[in-house]
Amino acid sequence: RAMSVGPPVLPEPWPGLQPLLPASAWAQTDAATGGGLPFVNHDCVGIAAPILDWDRLRDGLRTSCAHSRETRSLHCAATINGWENHVLPFLHLHQPITAAELLDFDAFDRIESTASLQCPLGTLILNIARIMLCARAGELACYLKTTGKVSRDLFATPLLVIMGTDWPIYALLNSYDWVWPGIPAGRDYECERSNSSVLQWREVRRSLQDDPSQPWRSWWKDSVRFVFDKNLVSDFYTRSRECLYGIYVMNIIKAMWATDTESSAINIYLPYVQWILYESVHLLGAGGWPIFALLHHFTSLRRHGFRLDFTALELGGLPFREQGEWLQAQPFPRHLALVQPITMWRPQFASVVQALLEAASHAG
Repeated sequence: RAMSVGPPVLPEPWPGLQPLLPASAWAQTDAATGGGLPFVNHDCVGIAAPILDWDRLRDGLRTSCAHSRETRSLHCAATINGWENHVLPFLHLHQPITAAELLDFDAFDRIESTASLQCPLGTLILNIARIMLCARAGELACYLKTTGKVSRDLFATPLLVIMGTDWPIYALLNSYDWVWPGIPAGRDYECERSNSSVLQWREVRRSLQDDPSQPWRSWWKDSVRFVFDKNLVSDFYTRSRECLYGIYVMNIIKAMWATDTESSAINIYLPYVQWILYESVHLLGAGGWPIFALLHHFTSLRRHGFRLDFTALELGGLPFREQGEWLQAQPFPRHLALVQPITMWRPQFASVVQALLEAASHAG
């Protein structure tokens, strides 16, 4: 599909999410905090009475290597080996099956609605695995039954949620080659035969491909000269017609640079990246560009490893909140002593405050 000239107007992602989710989908609170609404527990950690063991499902999905900006690691950092053996028992509710029943997901269909309310991203992971199993077997009816739902859920999941979650959504999508169902015959999604009046699209794509003879290469650096090329900006609509998937990749990498540098420009690129997910999953996977691998790399740009499941009361009821001017006027050691963690805080929140205090004391 051709990209529109102006930035797309997206629907509000996950509208009304809070009232739609049951209490079990929100992080648990401690009675000592006085209650308060916590942030959404997207990772579904420690949910009471889970319909599936979300912690086990999530923790068993690990990529083949760690993130880096070296070209040789781009693919393996977004590949989950053995995902089939790990996910299949969950899709069959841990019941024994025969080879003929491998793609029979009736049991999961019966609990899917409840599972989706309890853990939306965990359910999305299972449905992604489901369409990948169907695609690998070349079963069209099986694939078509769920792929539309997966595409809609991917489109509705904000990229900022993807950055912060431990669910490896795009790494899982990158773990299948998508040779089936593939792309329509005669279509040049790789832009090998396209006009190159703006950019040498072959070179752009190769800047993201591993070359064993050059193990030191960095896709992060090698792609920059193409991503910010002035010719690309001058007529964005024409360029998208010349190589649409190349433009998709350019926008993904621009959004990464904006995220990494904490630039407000991220607000410009996020809608364009989100709009990419309007495409069919198998086209994005088989188009010859490492779109899923790049989208998974967003998870490496998070700034810390703290679990942000604090309540509104913990964030809003900080000591001396209304005496900021007086607090700032205190000698530095006195200031630090006054903001020591309070015993009623839960360990998650106290650990963040303690880390901040230690960093401040060393800086002082």
